[in-house]
Amino acid sequence: MAIGMKMGRNDPKDRERLLKVYEKCQQFWDWFEKEFGSRDCYTLIGYHLDDPVENKKWLESGGREKCAGIVEKTAQMLCEFIK
Repeated sequence: MAIGMKMGRNDPKDRERLLKVYEKCQQFWDWFEKEFGSRDCYTLIGYHLDDPVENKKWLESGGREKCAGIVEKTAQMLCEFIK
């Protein structure tokens, strides 16, 4: 969303600009995947959070802190990317 807001189009008919934003989003996703090894939450954290047993294990293993670290690093990357 931030990439679209920063680099997106003002005219809904501007297809060229839309395609450029899609390309930029793909570049960011590729960078994210290179940095963290995946785009998939389960692969990143190793737990299915919709399962109460796995959610508890995730919490006990410091899952919140790990996810907070991923979010923090991603925000830093995004700020660098959109400059």
